[in-house]
Amino acid sequence: MAIEVATFISELDEAAPLSGDRLQEGDNHLRLIKHVLKSVFPGVGGNGFAEAITVTEDEINFLSGVTSSVQAQLTALLPAKFTVGTRVVFAQATAPTHWAKITTWSNRMLRVVNDSSGGGSGGIHSPILMNIVPSHTHADSFSIAAVADHTHTYLDYSMAVTGTGDHGSGGQGGFRNGVTDPDGGHNHTLSGSVGVNSGADNWEPLYLNTIVCEFTG
Repeated sequence: MAIEVATFISELDEAAPLSGDRLQEGDNHLRLIKHVLKSVFPGVGGNGFAEAITVTEDEINFLSGVTSSVQAQLTALLPAKFTVGTRVVFAQATAPTHWAKITTWSNRMLRVVNDSSGGGSGGIHSPILMNIVPSHTHADSFSIAAVADHTHTYLDYSMAVTGTGDHGSGGQGGFRNGVTDPDGGHNHTLSGSVGVNSGADNWEPLYLNTIVCEFTG
């Protein structure tokens, strides 16, 4: 039979050469097989693979359903979700692939804003409050009702007499021994202070450590 012509493996005839074909045509069949192999597996230089393929059949089969370059398809998917420079909070120790950890901020609480200050930072205290109470005042307001009738015991050395004197809650009063108190009504003055105490215990709320990462593409 005539020497078959083929470029791809599917074009090779498994029945060729026939047992009755001429022996001198055997070299043509060998050259055809080499041609088909280099056509199907050209490699980078076009002369066939320059190194062994070590992936298994199962690993190659994982590519089932791929319609174009795997990297091209992945790259096409990522920009649809994030643009370069997008920052996201992650609850893990290290940045995922295609992300870079932002190290500018540490030991911060998250604050929600509704203006253009998003992405900014501020404050001076740690979110774990350690023996710190902000400066403040305590306002007070009180009144004292009229003092009921009561008695003061006295000792008058100039007159060498002792006794008791009583007066009411207001107005003038007199002593019982006849010595007049010109002003029985009087005031009771209250004084004191309110301290600002930072208590012995620290405020240590439950927390979750997170990192802020920027998408790098």
